[in-house]
Amino acid sequence: MQAATCERLVKIVILGAGGHGREALDTIRAALAAAAEPDEVLGFLDDQEVSLETIGRLGLPYLGPVVALKDLDARFVIGIGLPRTRRRVDELAMSWEKATRSIVHPSATIGTDVVVGEGALIAAGARVSTHCWIGRQVYIGPNVTVGHDCVLENYATLLPGANVSGNVRLGAETLIGAGATIRQGVAIGDAATVGMGAAVLNDVDAASVVVGVPARVQRRDG
Repeated sequence: MQAATCERLVKIVILGAGGHGREALDTIRAALAAAAEPDEVLGFLDDQEVSLETIGRLGLPYLGPVVALKDLDARFVIGIGLPRTRRRVDELAMSWEKATRSIVHPSATIGTDVVVGEGALIAAGARVSTHCWIGRQVYIGPNVTVGHDCVLENYATLLPGANVSGNVRLGAETLIGAGATIRQGVAIGDAATVGMGAAVLNDVDAASVVVGVPARVQRRDG
């Protein structure tokens, strides 16, 4: 784990060339600019079909499938929204002994005594309060709020505008939908999904999908 600071970013490749990866590029470039570092993002790697025209407008090339990372002298940032897929790609990159880097947009605010895990990506306008623990490859989207004393386990994903109150635990690979609200003290189990705009008042079991106001179990995937 590392402190919530933006280190020097050298030769970065983005794993994922879809919308999430392109958003990651904006966050990386803003962080580089704020640190007065040169833009050293090499391009995108992706196993899926890539719109070369779209990424070309960003001034970056498509470098090939994810396996091409093995031969690149670069750190990686994962631009993939789905937690399970992000974990799989991260484990591949680690098996090749490749290093990642956490990225914090300069407009995000990080409170006192916050630990940010390797590869975490914190987008524009996010607000993380004091004494929080953010795991490896966690994604905190634009304008998300995270209250005091929260624990966000590895690969947790908070989509734009989600509001997490104080002393909440989000398990590994949880997905919190856009605009959802989590009441203070609630625990969300591993690989659970909270639907867009849901209001979670009670603990959520692992691998459950909850939706609505108040949130109720729609199904269980485990």
